[in-house]
Amino acid sequence: EPIGALEAAFAEVTKHDALIRKFEGLVKEGEVFASGAGLVTALERGLLTKAESDTLNRISALVCRALAVDHFDPVDIAGTAAAR
Repeated sequence: EPIGALEAAFAEVTKHDALIRKFEGLVKEGEVFASGAGLVTALERGLLTKAESDTLNRISALVCRALAVDHFDPVDIAGTAAAR
């Protein structure tokens, strides 16, 4: 369900905002790349714990799932087109 995926991603991103900012800071400082490989590097260098890395991987998967939604209700689309 598209809305459920979006809500789940939003809830996790909101809940773990400080952790996301921590990783973004590591990227900004040039410590790691902004990717899955960057998470591995951060873990190997002791910049993130295993739990933090796992959490960020889970959030990334949820966000990707929410963004990959390709189903749009035809009623919604028709309604938009008809309103023009």
